[in-house]
Amino acid sequence: MVKTPDTTLTDDAATTQTEEESSSRWTLKRIVMLAAGVPIALLVGLFLIALGIVFFGDPGWWAIRMQYFRDLGLIVLTLQGILIITGLAILVLQVARFVNLLRSEVKPITEDARSTISEVRATTAFVGKNTVQPLVRIQAFFVGALAFLRELLNLRRLAKPTSKKED
Repeated sequence: MVKTPDTTLTDDAATTQTEEESSSRWTLKRIVMLAAGVPIALLVGLFLIALGIVFFGDPGWWAIRMQYFRDLGLIVLTLQGILIITGLAILVLQVARFVNLLRSEVKPITEDARSTISEVRATTAFVGKNTVQPLVRIQAFFVGALAFLRELLNLRRLAKPTSKKED
C-alpha cells in the first residue's frame, strides 16, 4: 500500500506551527496580563510577608517601619491623583478643541451645502418654468394638431364614395 500525502496532516502541522509561533510571540493579551498580574502578585506577596513579620516579629519595631511604607503609599497615591487630574484636564481641553473644530470647520461646510441645495432648487424651478414647460406645450400642440389632421384625413376617406366593382 502506497501512502499519499494527506492534506489534513499538512493543515494540522501548519496549525500547530502557527500556534507555536503565536505562543512564542508577545501578543497584546499577554502584555496586558503580565502588566496586570505582576504588580498584583508583588502586592499580595508583600502583604503576606508583612503579615508574617508582624505576627512573628516585634510589633513595636515593625510599626515604626510600616509608617514609612504607609507614607510612601500616600505619596504614590497623591502623585497618581495628580496624574489623573492632569489627564482629565487634558481630556477636557481636547474636547473643547474638538467642539471648536466642529464650529469653525464643519458648520460652514454644512451652511455652504445648504445654500448650494437651495440654489439647485431655484435653478431647477427656473429651468422647468422657462425651458421645459414651453417645450412640453409646443410638443402637446403639435401632437394635437397631428391628431386633428389624422382625424380630418380619415373623415375625407369616409366621405369619399367607394367604387363598386361587383357589377
